[in-house]
This record gives sequence, structure tokens and C-alpha cells, in this order.
Amino acid sequence: MLLTPDRKLLLHTAAYGLSDWYVRKGPVSADESIAEALQGRPVAVLDATEDSRIQYRKQAKEEGIASILCSPVMLREEVIGVVRVYTAEPRHFTYSDIYFVGAVANLGAIALENARLYDSVEKGYEELRRDIAEWRAALGWEWMAGELVTPVQE
Repeated sequence: MLLTPDRKLLLHTAAYGLSDWYVRKGPVSADESIAEALQGRPVAVLDATEDSRIQYRKQAKEEGIASILCSPVMLREEVIGVVRVYTAEPRHFTYSDIYFVGAVANLGAIALENARLYDSVEKGYEELRRDIAEWRAALGWEWMAGELVTPVQE
């Protein structure tokens, strides 16, 4: 789940094993849904149906969610979202569980940054190609189908 630019909501960007109904249950408030994770700390919830930090307790019960492990997704020391792991049975998460989910969250942040950088480079490259084509046209030289075409002299 990634934070919206105003940092008020968490948006589902990828989910596995959850019903479409649960993913679309309503807006997930950053302040009402395991907010401690947005302070940069992993949070383990033993009973998601009773814990007041869970915004949609009733829906979690209907979905069959017992426990939740929530880890911050951090990019350059800023929390940009969370990764959540849900269990059907109550679970006391171990240090290894918490460490592993944190590592996955960090890899996700790196992948998101790489995708953003790639998109930025790709857009910059296309802008540069257009600029070069305009410069060539302004100078009287144009490229067509990879071949240099010179203007016809009258």
C-alpha cells in the first residue's frame, strides 16, 4: 500500500490472496490504520478483529484475517507506504518474520524508485529526440527512416 501525495490515505497497489471485496472495502486512512508503521516501525497485530489500530476490524473478520504484520516501505529515509502480511490463524511474528518482511519492503522501495527513474530517463530521452529533430529541421537537415535527407536546391 502506498501513501497518497497528501499522506492521508494508503492505496492498494498490489495484493495477493485477498478477495477483491476486501481490497475495495473503502479508503484506508493513514491515521486510523496501523499508523505506527508510518513512523518507520514494523507493527505486529495478534488479533486484527479486536485491535483498535485496525480500521476495518469487521471486514478483517469476514475476510478471515487473524493477525497482521505491517512493515514500512522506506525510500531515502521517508516512509512512502507499507507492506502487510495477513494470516488466517493468530500468529506471534518472530524477529526473523519481521526482518524478512522489512527486507521485502526495502526491495519494493528500490524497485519503485528504479521504475520512476527509468520512466524519467525515458521521457527525457524522447524529449531530447524531439529537440534534435526540431534543430535539424530548423537547420535544413532532416532524418527520415534512418536516412539523411537533404533539402532540394531550387
